[in-house]
Amino acid sequence: MDSATTDLLIQIQGLNVASGRQLAIRATRQWGKSTCTAGETVHDSLIDPGTKWVTMSAGERQSLEWLGKAKEWQAAYQMVIADVIEDRGGIAEGLVRSSEIIFNTGSPIIACISLVPTSPTSASPKWVDRPTSRLS
Repeated sequence: MDSATTDLLIQIQGLNVASGRQLAIRATRQWGKSTCTAGETVHDSLIDPGTKWVTMSAGERQSLEWLGKAKEWQAAYQMVIADVIEDRGGIAEGLVRSSEIIFNTGSPIIACISLVPTSPTSASPKWVDRPTSRLS
């Protein structure tokens, strides 16, 4: 990662993003999990064209907020978005089931709503921000 993008992170976040390792993040609230995972996906999309990433969130708002973080990284890297696709085939009319940005490198990043039903009383912190997955 170059200094312009790593300046957006605190040191420990930068180490996690730059490591390139698959890891599970267990952290407190407001630590920057979405910022780090979004940064990793955009960085990987730049250095490994054609890479496909999928992230899942518990709800539409969280999913779209995460994708917004990815767009911030895209702007920091000065990458070009070739296409934006939204799937509104959700249960309720107008609900976004998934949203996808495709970079000019051919790498898509897809933000989805979790298919696993949760309720506020049974949801644990691991359901708030689902880890991203790189698909080969």
